[in-house]
Amino acid sequence: MSEEIKICDNEVKDIYTGFKCFKTRFLENKKSIFSDNEVFKKEYLKKIIDSFAKNPDESDSSFDEKIKKQLGNDTEVHELFAHIIWLWSLVASDMKQESKIEDINKWLEDGKKIDTNFVLSFDHGIMSTGQYHKTNKPLELVYIIYFLDKVLNIDPKVGYIEIIKKGVKENIEPFEMSFENGTTRKVAMYNILLHLFEPDSYSSIASYNHKEKIVDFFSNQYDVTFEENDDLDDKYYKVKTKCLEENEGKYPYTWDKIYKDYEFNKLDFYHPDIEKLWKSDIVLESKNMILHGAPGTGKTYSVENTIKNRLEFLKDQNPQKQFKLVQFHPSYSYEDFIDGIKPDGINENGNMKFKLVNGEFKKMCIKAAKELQQNPEKPKQFYFIADEVNRAELSRVFGELLLCLEEDKRLKFINGKWGGTKVKTQNANLWEEEHAVIIENDEYYFGVPENLYFIGTMNDIDRSVDSFDMALRRRFYWKHYRCDYDVIYEYFRIAKGNYPDNLNDYIKICKKLNEKIVSEKDLNLGDSYELGHSYFMKLNSINNTQINKLWENHIAPLLKEYLRAELSQNEIDKKLVELKKEFKI
Repeated sequence: MSEEIKICDNEVKDIYTGFKCFKTRFLENKKSIFSDNEVFKKEYLKKIIDSFAKNPDESDSSFDEKIKKQLGNDTEVHELFAHIIWLWSLVASDMKQESKIEDINKWLEDGKKIDTNFVLSFDHGIMSTGQYHKTNKPLELVYIIYFLDKVLNIDPKVGYIEIIKKGVKENIEPFEMSFENGTTRKVAMYNILLHLFEPDSYSSIASYNHKEKIVDFFSNQYDVTFEENDDLDDKYYKVKTKCLEENEGKYPYTWDKIYKDYEFNKLDFYHPDIEKLWKSDIVLESKNMILHGAPGTGKTYSVENTIKNRLEFLKDQNPQKQFKLVQFHPSYSYEDFIDGIKPDGINENGNMKFKLVNGEFKKMCIKAAKELQQNPEKPKQFYFIADEVNRAELSRVFGELLLCLEEDKRLKFINGKWGGTKVKTQNANLWEEEHAVIIENDEYYFGVPENLYFIGTMNDIDRSVDSFDMALRRRFYWKHYRCDYDVIYEYFRIAKGNYPDNLNDYIKICKKLNEKIVSEKDLNLGDSYELGHSYFMKLNSINNTQINKLWENHIAPLLKEYLRAELSQNEIDKKLVELKKEFKI
């Protein structure tokens, strides 16, 4: 790019001052940031809208090939499109500067191309935009295009925030975008632009779903109340304000240090000590839940770590007392779960002694009931996790007490009296005070307190979901787990301490493999047999040598086991050879 061009009147110190320069030069004065050309014109933008935004190319060509074919050869149109790419990639902390520059330069003529010395190119980011921002790139770009169209065609007195909040396209939510007659999706650019225009008022969180999770989790923990007309950003602001009051200075900014002193960065929801609390997808929609799906999708890991972390975060909570994980198995019984007569040593005559022993679930019910009686208005919550719940003979494990699990039958303590379903069990004639969940009128009863969650996890392929009879099934909220490719993305970006250039290519082949496992045209095994994300995270680094080891040591043996009942050994070997050819980058 020509060195004579002075892009900005004031010094560009960081991404925020860089965006302010872009706003003045491009949005207001219609001048290119890459040259002295005036490229922000209706005629050029209309060409992009008509040929790209309103005319999606669904062919198998690469993204760049399709757009170049759609936009034609007009250099001014190409230069305008370079600004759209620049804005799309500006804040991303998980894109390398060289990659951003390469993407922009595809649209600039020789003499206008930029390098790392370009004043509006940065070697860092201010947001984790995530894999979604990349895979959703076409719609993210369309959002920017329609935003620019609004800027050109709306009353200049209307502010940028008002344009964004009202929505840049008709008949969809402001935070969504779609091609003409296409699928509507949420877009990160909605949140990105809000923050860039008013960083003091809007969060540096690109993901709409992340913002929702933060609001949901912390509003419940801190009893934050909202007005009826509050939108998500209003709710987020209230939640952040409360979190700052409760945790001031505890979760400092973790991105580039040049931004740590900005007032709006006093609390960072991506600080690892607080991120682990809200980011899990475990939402307790019911007191009775079954988390089911393919192996390796993190069902047990998610629920165990999420609940333990949250209990440790909250004041006056005790994870050891309020959380219990029990692995079910074919021999697991009513006696292990509720109560049973078990050996208790040898008496003086040398004979075996026996006594009634409370089972694990009943023990937790007793603890939860005591807590409910002491704090009926706001009791502590208890969590019983049954790992591999479908491996046990469930009708025998629950016995006659299944009714007590229903939410409207749960024990409540109101005005000093117990309400809910209170029952005697088959061993009630042997009960003493220590065996009762509640005591009422000198009578001993069992019941399930309303402050206890029962959460089961299961792999669909270990034993069919149909092993749950209808009486059991209808009492549970069923949450299905599938491979989460964002977990793979975050693992290599954060846990491994780097961002491999070929990470997106690796995720693509993981998706493709699972599609072939599920597809009727290929293995036709169904989504219960797809590989969970934990299988794809067994690499030390992303290269074909490691991928081949993953295939030979983990994936191929598992697929052979899946296919054994369906195909002959020769057919299995042939199928696996075909799949292996494509499972490489």
